[in-house]
Amino acid sequence: MRGVGEVLRSRREALGLAPEQVYAQLKIPVRYLRALEEERFDVFDAPQYAKGFVRSYAEFLGLDPEPLVAEVGRVLSGSRKPELVAPSGEVPIRPAAPPARWKRWLAWAALAAAAGILMVAYVGYQQLRAFYTATTPPPVERPTPQAEPVPEPPREPAASPRFPVAMAGEPTVRLVLTAEDVSWLRVVADGRRVFEGFIRTGERREWEAQDTLSVVIGNAGGVRVRVNQEDLGVLGAPGEVVRRTFSARR
Repeated sequence: MRGVGEVLRSRREALGLAPEQVYAQLKIPVRYLRALEEERFDVFDAPQYAKGFVRSYAEFLGLDPEPLVAEVGRVLSGSRKPELVAPSGEVPIRPAAPPARWKRWLAWAALAAAAGILMVAYVGYQQLRAFYTATTPPPVERPTPQAEPVPEPPREPAASPRFPVAMAGEPTVRLVLTAEDVSWLRVVADGRRVFEGFIRTGERREWEAQDTLSVVIGNAGGVRVRVNQEDLGVLGAPGEVVRRTFSARR
């Protein structure tokens, strides 16, 4: 059976992601991501932190987090610190009466509550950040004052010309991407980048352009492509990076 770290690392590499790209989305420091992939759970202050980070990492990669979290708990519960033995061979002195059970439960409950508060605060911060970013109004452009136009003498009304539909400025290239798995994308329409980020399972995105549409897919086997009315299916294998450019059909 593969370990937790190998499962996480293999899935990240299959999606064509670097640890720095995962950090940009989850805000989990790279040193913690590498610790999870190397199964160095002792770098975390408490088991709750290790389980919480594994859960967030697995959900981001599109994995079922429950088996991985359970495996981390099993590994951490199986680790024991060695007891020191005095040079004389005598058994180290222990307290005559062990601490009350309710005190130990209270300490663990306080630690779990602190971990829960930390996770809630982290999620709330991410949601507030996304809200303020999305609701920040664009700068208002003030019109430049212009001189009042001089009225022209009346002219005979001319017949309104009829333009073909192609001159109405309608886009001539339409790209539709549907995610069957998590993938990183970059889309450039007529030389201008219009999207760069992740598309998740079940998500559908559309873009239009006058001349060309270029796309880079980090997980070609997980994204279905449709150009105008033609269904191209997937453009490569899972984990394969594919670059394609689609031009207007004239």
